[in-house]
Amino acid sequence: MRSKWQWMIVVLCSIMALFGSFSQVFAEEEEEREAVELKEVVVTATRDWVEEWKVPYNVSMITEEDIKRSNAQNVADLLRTVPGVFVSDWTANRKSVTVDIRGFGETGPLNSLVLVDGRRVNQIDISGTDWTQIPLDQVERIEVIRGGGSVLYGDNAVGGVVNIVTKKGKGKPSVQAEALGGSYGLNIQRASSRGALGDFRYAAHARHENTRGFRHNGGYEGYDFGASVGYDIGDIIKLDIDSNYHYDTYGLPGPLSYQDLHTWADSNDTKEPDNEGETEDYFVRFSGELDLKAWGRVILDTSYRERESKGDYVSWGGSSKYDIPTFGVTPRWVWEQEFFGFHNKLIAGFDYYHSNAETESRAPWGDPARGLLSDSTDIERDNWSIYFHDDFSVLKNLIFSFGYRYDEVTNDFEGSTYTGWPPAWVYLRDHKDEVMNAWEVGLTCLFVENSKVYGRIAKSYRYPAIDEYFSTWGGLNRLLEPQGGITYEVGVDHYFTDTIRSGLTFFWMELEDEIYYNPMARWDPIWLMWVGENQNYDKTRHWGIEFSAEGNPWNWLRLWANYTYIEATFREGVYEGNDVPSVPNHKVSFGFDITPDFIAFLKGLEFNVWATYVSEQRFISDQPNVVPKLDDYITVNAKLSYAWRFLTAFVGVNNIFDEEYSEYGVCNPTSGARNYYPSAGVNFSSGLSVKF
Repeated sequence: MRSKWQWMIVVLCSIMALFGSFSQVFAEEEEEREAVELKEVVVTATRDWVEEWKVPYNVSMITEEDIKRSNAQNVADLLRTVPGVFVSDWTANRKSVTVDIRGFGETGPLNSLVLVDGRRVNQIDISGTDWTQIPLDQVERIEVIRGGGSVLYGDNAVGGVVNIVTKKGKGKPSVQAEALGGSYGLNIQRASSRGALGDFRYAAHARHENTRGFRHNGGYEGYDFGASVGYDIGDIIKLDIDSNYHYDTYGLPGPLSYQDLHTWADSNDTKEPDNEGETEDYFVRFSGELDLKAWGRVILDTSYRERESKGDYVSWGGSSKYDIPTFGVTPRWVWEQEFFGFHNKLIAGFDYYHSNAETESRAPWGDPARGLLSDSTDIERDNWSIYFHDDFSVLKNLIFSFGYRYDEVTNDFEGSTYTGWPPAWVYLRDHKDEVMNAWEVGLTCLFVENSKVYGRIAKSYRYPAIDEYFSTWGGLNRLLEPQGGITYEVGVDHYFTDTIRSGLTFFWMELEDEIYYNPMARWDPIWLMWVGENQNYDKTRHWGIEFSAEGNPWNWLRLWANYTYIEATFREGVYEGNDVPSVPNHKVSFGFDITPDFIAFLKGLEFNVWATYVSEQRFISDQPNVVPKLDDYITVNAKLSYAWRFLTAFVGVNNIFDEEYSEYGVCNPTSGARNYYPSAGVNFSSGLSVKF
């Protein structure tokens, strides 16, 4: 019998063969029929508007139409089918989701930068992006820019950048309300209004979501309230202000061991029925743009965000609390003119961020007779940088890109810790400065309309997060260095016809000092136990290919497919030749969309089917590669929707064939113990939307 992987290859090759035959048919029939053209894509890959086919990046666009076709309830769900992107939901309730671009495994969220309307979402700690705080119904589109982007975006933009563009007020004022329900007690209520009155525009939204979750103690309940207003003063000045408030509570079901799942436990069970968390988060952002005509445009973005999170880990007697306010100001100048007869676009800017993180935690260590370890920290980080990026048209169809960034960060650490045995307060204070730089060069050849061949070389970096650098249990880890690397990338994106396109990219990343967590870094003679700390890998290499294709053979049918191959390996040190943990080698996604509008009584109906295969991967912490791999899996999903006048109704199903799998797993390479975070089985959802 054929394996899952062989079946996926057969299906993918069949789809590619169909694309090829459709391409030939289109070439013959193009003049005889009206085709549904693929839209020209405009992105903000260079921190300003630009046609996607003019930039030396591999960019994927998720449009508002794509969002409507999916069963996704947050942005991370949408990213599952994007080439080069791997998503893991380790609580199975969408609250704790990791997104990894180009194969960094456990540290994927720290090597992938997330922006909302250009505002940085990544924080200075290891918490990663909280995807539940981005209301999906307010998203206009999502741009996934793969490859090192540190010149334009700085820290974290190593594997790539996810830029989320939200809906703003425009057109005639409208009101929309929506209610959804589904498996595991899911219920969601959403309401929004947006529009424009002359030069004034507005948008407002409210959202509530509640679910008991797939696993016991996997519940989640969240609230969002947000608004934005804007005003144009002629065609010279644009002013916008937007904000959002988010609050949620959720369960933390924790892992199940291999023995648990093969003796007493089902995949929805838990051994941690009382662990729970809470998050409160809000931001305010102001954006102003001044058009200086021949002298370009000046854009000023300022933002303030405060995030407070709490965790209560009853099962092991610990707790934590984080309060992280962040202030940012990011002015930039965009100058686009003819320069000695050649088109030129220059972007230059200054980024500054200030954060002051206060944390409290409490944990039992070692022999209970020694008491509890409690600590509090106060960490300040200031990060400033200057950068420029230039696109110069050497010829009409040949664009040369280059850029540079200089970046400085300062960290001030303060903390106190109390140990129950021997009873004592210990006060720690330290300081750490770092300087990094990034550069890139690229060349884009527009060989036919909307098609390109490109190549680029880029240096990228990331700083250690504050809790990778410092803990009151161990002080400042002075051996930990910032991570750096160089990405080499070549690719082609070609429109065979107005309705069929495909793309192929090859990338190669050479990294030094890649940061990871070693759970058994050293033996502590006081506590008589192995303790973990963050360390730098020896040299690592990430390389792979990303392929995508889509087409409309007929007005009523859309086909799409993509394939990702990634290898992430150690080049030096004790793990030389081994795989980096939690990086699958293969991912395949494909699907089709049917809109039978040519049949009168089916007008408004749409049917969508999509599937994703993810291959085996090493468990987190298995750098020695001695533990059996986490199993591969296939999920198949479908959605049926119907729109009539101001009403839209839908029913969807995820994991149709009830695949039992885990997207996330952690092991102990010494004992061989494996811990799984099971993912949801077959589940349903349905909803009704009303728009006036």
